[in-house]
Amino acid sequence: MTIDVIVEQGDTIASEFTWVATHTGPLVMPDGTELPPTGKRVAAKGMELVQGRDGKLAVHHMYYDNMALAEQLGLLPDGAST
Repeated sequence: MTIDVIVEQGDTIASEFTWVATHTGPLVMPDGTELPPTGKRVAAKGMELVQGRDGKLAVHHMYYDNMALAEQLGLLPDGAST
């Protein structure tokens, strides 16, 4: 994972990142089915927001580009793109 941008203000940190990985294990889909390993190399951008309160983690949200991942794994119908 590469941190592309990070912003800090008080107890809040936001970061934009890019991660790259190889699909080597089963991927559980939203409906519970599993996509077997494809061996494909994938990359996705994402964002994370972390907020502390009283020395403890109070908020942690992470989002990433699911459609880009689906496209790279060949899960989108022909002609569909992100």
